[in-house]
Amino acid sequence: MQEETGFRPQKLERLCGFYSSPGFCDEYLHLYLATDLVSGRLFAEDTAGIQLVPVPLAQIPELVASGRIEDSKTIAGLLYYLEFSKNL
Repeated sequence: MQEETGFRPQKLERLCGFYSSPGFCDEYLHLYLATDLVSGRLFAEDTAGIQLVPVPLAQIPELVASGRIEDSKTIAGLLYYLEFSKNL
């Protein structure tokens, strides 16, 4: 996470797991909630195009519905968190 965002989590909590394309491949993804973030520096060499944009949780459904968030793994993770975070 620090390599891509510059933040290092002090706490990681596993939320769930899911297959990316059942029936097509056996890639299994693990979804974690990272909290208590500590700012650091980016380590990857190709970070020039990375721009972090903080988004309020309330805006996520609209960003998904409008197509601004298109990656299926990101959508699954965000919607899972929004639906089940009230029980965490």
